[in-house]
Amino acid sequence: MQHGAYGDRLAASFRLSEPPTLTSHTAGGARMAATELARDEPGYGFTAPIAAEPAYLVGLQLRAVQRHELWLDGRAVAVKPITPGTTHFYDLERNPVAYLPEPFHPLFFYMPRAALAEQAEELGDPGIDDLRHTPGEFLADSVVHQFGLCLLPALHARNEVHQLFVNHVLLADFRAGSCRHRRRSRCRR
Repeated sequence: MQHGAYGDRLAASFRLSEPPTLTSHTAGGARMAATELARDEPGYGFTAPIAAEPAYLVGLQLRAVQRHELWLDGRAVAVKPITPGTTHFYDLERNPVAYLPEPFHPLFFYMPRAALAEQAEELGDPGIDDLRHTPGEFLADSVVHQFGLCLLPALHARNEVHQLFVNHVLLADFRAGSCRHRRRSRCRR
């Protein structure tokens, strides 16, 4: 049984099914994943709540969205229009719910806090399992954007993609993204 907000479990919150998904894991066994979600028709509405867990979804936005809303812990969060190529962090312990009246197309990276803590330990900075972010803010992170673009062809050729490729790209994206956005970051470049 799948645990974590990726693949079919994430898609269910968006009333979608069988999304393209790639998974890998850290050396310590924490699951990482990339899930592509897309809807071309307007009028979607509200997402269903995602089960609370100690993890983040890092959303790489692949389509412009002028109007949308976000709630965390039942409270509205100020948002701006979504620009393609921007990144946003969703803390899954804060019960994120979105209202999406327009078509959307994000690529979500699933990042458990256990994986962040494992990476911090490897880098000699133990005790860090959190990301710096401002709820509702979209960032231009070219590294996350390029890794996401690198994974898109693999998401649609699942049977033809070597797992070693998936492992390396997801681990590199996870490491680069989390190093750039961890609290008290002291990542080696």
